[in-house]
Amino acid sequence: MTATAPKAPAAKAAAKATPAKKPQVAAKASAETASKPSTKPGAKPDAAAALAFAMPNFELPETLMPDGAIELAEKSLASARDTFAKTSASVEEQSAAIEKSIDCATKSAKDLNQKTMDAVKSNMDAGFNFLTDLMAVKSFSDAIELQTAFAGKQFETFSAQSKDLQESLTKGIEETSAPVKAAAEKTMESIKAA
Repeated sequence: MTATAPKAPAAKAAAKATPAKKPQVAAKASAETASKPSTKPGAKPDAAAALAFAMPNFELPETLMPDGAIELAEKSLASARDTFAKTSASVEEQSAAIEKSIDCATKSAKDLNQKTMDAVKSNMDAGFNFLTDLMAVKSFSDAIELQTAFAGKQFETFSAQSKDLQESLTKGIEETSAPVKAAAEKTMESIKAA
């Protein structure tokens, strides 16, 4: 076995100074081969032609970047990654809250629609029953009495139906906004904590 002698410091400095010339030589050689067209139809570009458009690899000596700058850059990168992760999580939570809110709004709309249809059917049935009873009346005073009783009953029914629809609408709005409100509060708390 032969031992190799360590390079002299001057040889190391010369070796560090020469890499800048390599990309120029490679770029010149690849430009010469790229200017020669291929004679084969449908031929794929060769590796030399691909090198013509490749970015040269410039390496910076370590002395140009102080250790403090490298640490600062690493901390900034870590902070950016952390912020991105938190933002992504928040966006996913907001998206899930919106989906849940839309589901609640759909359910509330169906419930409100069903209650409205039930009220309309009930009012129509009451109206037809009133007309049937009115046709069977023998005197004008009985008709007035029947109409007065019907109007009073319908007013009470209408009041109860209005109250029920208002409660359903209020409940639906609260249920629809609750997921988004909770997600927004959670996001605000995480922002305050950061």
